[in-house]
Order: sequence, then structure tokens, then C-alpha cells
Amino acid sequence: MARTVSEEDVGSSVPVVAIVASIVAVVVIAAGFYAYRSFSGDAARHHVTIATGSETGTYHALGEALARILEGTSIVETAEVKATGGSVENMDLIGSGEGADLAFVQSDTPPATDARLIASLYDEVLHILVSTVHANEIKSVYDLRGRRVSLGPQGSGTRQLSKRVLDHFGVEVGEDLAFSTEEASAGLIDGSVEVAFVLTAIPSQAVAELAEIDAIRFVSLGDAQEYGNEADALALVFPSIRGTTIPRSTYVRLPQLPVRTIEVSAMLVARRGLDQNLVRHVAATVFENRSGDAGLEGTNLSVARHIR
Repeated sequence: MARTVSEEDVGSSVPVVAIVASIVAVVVIAAGFYAYRSFSGDAARHHVTIATGSETGTYHALGEALARILEGTSIVETAEVKATGGSVENMDLIGSGEGADLAFVQSDTPPATDARLIASLYDEVLHILVSTVHANEIKSVYDLRGRRVSLGPQGSGTRQLSKRVLDHFGVEVGEDLAFSTEEASAGLIDGSVEVAFVLTAIPSQAVAELAEIDAIRFVSLGDAQEYGNEADALALVFPSIRGTTIPRSTYVRLPQLPVRTIEVSAMLVARRGLDQNLVRHVAATVFENRSGDAGLEGTNLSVARHIR
């Protein structure tokens, strides 16, 4: 039977109690959603540790620039930059799963099981520099026998690559100096260091300063005009190494002739297990913030321009 509509029903709508209940429900749901979003946002913010290199090196400067940019984003709350000996130590820290979340390493560094590549960044070229004081006596890599040679600091990729080069050609130096680039530069100027191995992007400010005061000459790994030289041999034996040439007059008037040498890639790696969204965010940050004073290039960090 159809319900009879009374006068009280005419023009009425949902009861007041139902309206109040609905409003309360909407407010509760909205508050819950907001709380969830806020909690999720806080939970998604990370603390990251970046292993770099010596405090005066390119890796460290690049790490500081990356940390500064990451801290300005919504995903990274704090970014700590850790100064280290270099690539070998960095890979050990990544491999431990506790010492670092991100690290800069050379492509020829023996990989840790728990390391994951984020990106190859730019090329690092080996400069074999001889003090002008001893330039007439040292013309090739074989002339390094018995000499005072700076092979790079302990734990550095420079040192690892330098020893690999010397071991390959059977060259035993007289004194193995574990000097930083700054210490090696000072020794090249006064002649107390006869030869220094410096691995750096081109152009290198340190090498340019030495060239400007005519403190150095370059040692070539074979004839730059001929295939089958020492650099080509190293590239064949070690897949992570490539042959390359430092063009004539790269550093103003030096080298006076093209120099044949080798190069590796600078890479950014992460520890396995690092949050995937964070890794994607780091990669995007690197490639979207390469140039400009506010980016990785920062102040005099021209290497950032070479990031591909």
C-alpha cells in the first residue's frame, strides 16, 4: 500500500541528524586523508650519505653541490658528504651497505657485490706529468724506472690505475709517493717529485696552473699518431679503459705535441636496497641540474658541464 504523505512531510528533506552525521563523516575522512598524506610525506623523506674523495678534489666538490641541491627537494631531508681516499675506499663503503648510500667511483674500480650503477657522468683522463727539472731524462713510461713518482693517495682510483699501468709495462719506480694532487704539484715545481700521475677531467685547473708557470712536461703512452701504441695495448687488455689523446696546446702552450694516454669514466653508484624512488630522484636531480650557479656547476666546477 502506498504511504500517505502528511503535511509535515511536504517540503522536508534529509533529517537533521543524518546531515550532521554526514558532515562529521566527511570531516573525519578528509582529516584522515590529510594525516595520511602528511605521514607519507614525512616517511618518504630520506637522509643520504655521499662518499666522495679528498676535500680538495673534484668528487668532493661535486658531492657537496649534489647534497646542496638534494636538500632543497621534497624527498631528501639531509645529505651528508663524506670525504674519503677515493674510488677504492668508496666502493668498499658501498659494499658494506652501511658506510654510504651514494658514491663517486671510477669505471675501472673493482665492483662491490652490493653496488648499483646510477649513471656514468664524464671522462677522466690520465695525465702523466714530469717535472721540467727532469724532463730531459724522462721521455717515456719506461723511463720511470727508479724514479720518485707520485701515484696518488691511498684508497684512490688514481693510485689503482697508475699501478695498473706500471705493472702492465713492468716498470718499478724507485720511490712510490702516495701524494695528493696538491702535494704532487708542489713537488713537481721544486723537482722533489720527478713524475706525477694525475687523473682528472679535461681541462684540469691543477694541470693548467702547473703549465702556466712552465713546471711540467707530458709523458705520452706511445706515439699519438700511430695505432698500436702503449695506450691502445692497455685499452685492449683492460675493458674499462679507453685510449684517448690530449690535444696539443690543451693547456695554453702545452703539451707541445699531442699526447697519447688513457681514460676512464666517473660514475655515480648507489648501495643495493636504497629506495628506488630515491634513486630515480637522485638521477633526475643530476641530469636536470647540471649547469648554472644554482646547479652542480656551482662556482668553478666546470666538470659538471661534461655530464652526459
